Amino acid sequence: MKTDSLHIKHINADSLAAADSVQHTFKASYAEGFGNDHSADSTLAPISHCEKLEVPMGDNSQDYMPSPLHDTGTMTMFLLSMFMVTFSLRNGFKYFSNFNKNLFSLKKRENAFEDHNTVNEIITLITLVANTCIMQGIMLNSAITLYHPDITTNASIFTYIISIISIVVAYYLLQLLAYYVLGYVFTSRTNTSLLLKGFNASQALLGLFMIPLVIFLLVYPLHANTYISIYIFIYFICRLIFIIKGFRIFFNNFTSIFYFILYLCSGEIIPLIAIYYGIILTYSLL
Repeated sequence: MKTDSLHIKHINADSLAAADSVQHTFKASYAEGFGNDHSADSTLAPISHCEKLEVPMGDNSQDYMPSPLHDTGTMTMFLLSMFMVTFSLRNGFKYFSNFNKNLFSLKKRENAFEDHNTVNEIITLITLVANTCIMQGIMLNSAITLYHPDITTNASIFTYIISIISIVVAYYLLQLLAYYVLGYVFTSRTNTSLLLKGFNASQALLGLFMIPLVIFLLVYPLHANTYISIYIFIYFICRLIFIIKGFRIFFNNFTSIFYFILYLCSGEIIPLIAIYYGIILTYSLL
């Protein structure tokens, strides 16, 4: 058993020595590389025949326009306003039936009960005026964000819109008080009532026209410049309707024209400038 083991080791040593004495030569299949032409034995296509990568060219990027559509508080307020307006259409039908008369008519009341508003009419009026204030708050916020982006801070959109709505409501109440005092001093009680009805109707009309405009603003905020221009046009049309009715109420002689020009400067132009700078100041403080 021991002799056989020695014999096997001796054979293995001789086999290894013989294998070392033999020279093995291996020829590379691609000694010259893979090649870059048709004559070379290559599975790769020539680089000159490869398809070129085309880089798509697009338009210049546009600035991101924050939209109240993504703000929960703003959308809740907007939807609540839509619900209240829809509800008023059902219960305040009498106010809507007199809408045209409130805007244009100077006809005196025919009986003692015609001048009194019902509870539904008052609720409808409050709802429509509140809708106007909310719509203007959303629209003016977009205008400030678009034309004065440097004054916006890290405050939420809802905070900005609530602040603008507060200013608009205060402006409306001051106008209502000013027109009441103006009518009380310069005309009769009946004409004062006609003046206030015309003012409230013009404000309600403004809000109704702004509803589709604000919806488009929420969905397509990149076109805010167009919507703001349309809003300014609608605002001046509604104010013009009211101013014409006021002129018809107060015009008695040619001297009234001078007072009317003074009214336009002090009652229509200066307050708008003050509101503009007030909103700018409010934004800078938030």
